[in-house]
Amino acid sequence: MRSIEMAKKKRKLPKDVFLYRGQLVYWPYLGCFNGKGKRGKRVILGPSDLPEGKIYQLLDQVKETRRKTVEWLLSAYMESEKFKKLSKSTRHNRKEVYYPKIIERRGPNNGTRFGDLLLNNITPAMLLRLLKTFEGNPTRNQIKTFISAAWSWGILEHEDIPRQNPAKEVPNFEEESRTFYITDELYRKVRRTMKPFYRAAMEIAYQCRAREIEIFALTYNDLLKEGIYLKRAKGSISEITLWNRRLRTAVAMVKSICTNKHSEYLFHEPDGSPIEPQRFACRFKDCMRRRVAAGKITPEERFTFHDMKAKGVSDHEGQYSGHRTETGRKIYIRKAPKIKGSK
Repeated sequence: MRSIEMAKKKRKLPKDVFLYRGQLVYWPYLGCFNGKGKRGKRVILGPSDLPEGKIYQLLDQVKETRRKTVEWLLSAYMESEKFKKLSKSTRHNRKEVYYPKIIERRGPNNGTRFGDLLLNNITPAMLLRLLKTFEGNPTRNQIKTFISAAWSWGILEHEDIPRQNPAKEVPNFEEESRTFYITDELYRKVRRTMKPFYRAAMEIAYQCRAREIEIFALTYNDLLKEGIYLKRAKGSISEITLWNRRLRTAVAMVKSICTNKHSEYLFHEPDGSPIEPQRFACRFKDCMRRRVAAGKITPEERFTFHDMKAKGVSDHEGQYSGHRTETGRKIYIRKAPKIKGSK
């Protein structure tokens, strides 16, 4: 450091540019952290005999590159055509759930927002430390996938994005498949305590083996003569679930509650707007917590609304879930199959 400062005195150079070992180096000062001055990553501008105008030109290019932060990358990616082609649920989760968490997360050492960090300074080890601050391996993997997708997009769209995608160097966190199965007795016990709106949503999710986002995307045009046409999300195969008594009763219950004549959605808010799946899932969790607190169910009996799809698939004669792969389907089978013994 001392030799660099002494070398600078031999030639008048811009701030944070030094003559070092025969080359001009840009070494920015980042500030004082924990009582110690800290500098960023060194960038070689070129040989020591560069003209002054060329130095400033290269310096402007480097600074422009260095202004590209994590927040800039994720924001630019979410405005891209590639992002718009993702499923509605994926777009919602990344934009409304994970994006705020990523950019506002503070570093454990200096308290800097992760969103303010420059892309050139992000390393796999730094990203791994960030991911470990989040709770739950599924959430960690979702955030890692989001950052990786944005970075890969940035490499193709921008020349000054670091070519190495740090997220690809971080291994996935091991996830344990959920095995909880809602028994018929538990389903009836919980459903009896719920308001009609929740009872109808639970029954349709069970009968159609559907996710929240698929239930609340249903419109009156999806109520066909032979059954309910379910547009499955995440690339799964859409289907028609044939009418039965329970399904007709649930739909009639929804119609008696959601009565805005100007809404195209079966489930809708009083003003006719669609139900937000993420918000409904949170409200359902609150309902379950209240029932545990009231002693109506035990903590072990509490389940998520998404578990309704698993019950529907597990109880279905063909265990049909709409998944294109056997691996995806097995995630929702929570009940052991009944097999005849050997002769």
